[in-house]
Amino acid sequence: MRLSRLAALPPDLVVLDSAARAEGFGMLGTLLAEGFAPFTPPGCALFAARDDAGALVGIGGITRDPVAEALRMGRFYVRPQARRLGVGRA
Repeated sequence: MRLSRLAALPPDLVVLDSAARAEGFGMLGTLLAEGFAPFTPPGCALFAARDDAGALVGIGGITRDPVAEALRMGRFYVRPQARRLGVGRA
């Protein structure tokens, strides 16, 4: 498993979005619609998890909540076969 900080939305995010939608989750559709902009301010980041073959198996981001003056985790999804492997924790 390889975790990397992204500089843009990965092209294969649409494949991960399809997997999430099949499970009834629409958060990656929101990520596709919003784009990468929420993850560009200082202190914000978007991360991708890829398996040993390079397939995108998870994604999630950290943004700043200006009201609570805290960090917020969002747009997290991990494919079922990659769950319980520490992807979310990483």
